[in-house]
Amino acid sequence: MGNWDDLKETFEKLLPAVIPLVEPKPAHSQPGFPRARVHDALLGKKGLLADNAALGALLAAGIEVGQAIYSKPGLQASLDALVREILGQNPEAGEPPEEVERQARQIGALFRSLGLRPSRLAIDGLPGSGKSSLARALARLLGMRWQSLDHLDLDTPMPLDEQDVVYEHHRLLRTQDVDRFEALIYLDEPVEVSKGKILRRQRGGYLVDVMDFDRLKRIGEKAFQCAKAPEYRLKESFVRLKVRPEGGFGALESLREEAAAAGISPGRLSKEELLFLVTENKARKGFKAYINTGAYNQEVMTGVAAGLFHLARRLAK
Repeated sequence: MGNWDDLKETFEKLLPAVIPLVEPKPAHSQPGFPRARVHDALLGKKGLLADNAALGALLAAGIEVGQAIYSKPGLQASLDALVREILGQNPEAGEPPEEVERQARQIGALFRSLGLRPSRLAIDGLPGSGKSSLARALARLLGMRWQSLDHLDLDTPMPLDEQDVVYEHHRLLRTQDVDRFEALIYLDEPVEVSKGKILRRQRGGYLVDVMDFDRLKRIGEKAFQCAKAPEYRLKESFVRLKVRPEGGFGALESLREEAAAAGISPGRLSKEELLFLVTENKARKGFKAYINTGAYNQEVMTGVAAGLFHLARRLAK
């Protein structure tokens, strides 16, 4: 019971320092990471860890890292979106923007001119490019339903064989058999435009900090390019579209031929691995292939420096 009593005593000491950090703030106060208050409560002259140099240094590093990461716009946007979700606020649940409705009407008119009544459509593009909005608008216009593939494992082939469905995901064309779809729609939006839209909508804002959008776009463009079919572009938009020819898109065969022409043996590589191989000379796949591994390097190093400075100052006394 001694360990439990010690833990209880420590918790009781920490509680008065933690409570002020989560108290409601006055309306005029500025939001942000309460670094100064945390520092004083735990590391100040009368702080709970004032006499523990090593633990104090570790905590000082953690405070600096927390403040630096919290200042990243993507993380801030994600936290704001989480608060809105808890409060039951979802601004994206409304009608698609008029621009998206116009694009859907143009696509519908194109299908009619081609005598096409699609049963399955695929929409791909960067996060934030408007895939969900266009999928909703198209589904309503064509009497279909839309299905986001977010949070599903696209690293392996999926059936995607339901009728009258508009599927959408930012890795759809690079991972799945595109011959299942009567038409492919690729939103060729510039990287900075998509990032800005993510930060404004806030949901998924952390992606701006941790994902390599340029790589994501390069592989996506290549996946769309490999589908062999005439391409249509909507006027005054980033929408590109291909309709499946009688013999299919032949995307995987096209990739294998390109790899073989470059002297590369495709072996049993997946479609996404082949796309990486012919585009970046290295076979990669999965969500992790697009992660910016150095996203928080500067913030971590800042925290380490702060911790070392705190330790040196304590030891010098």
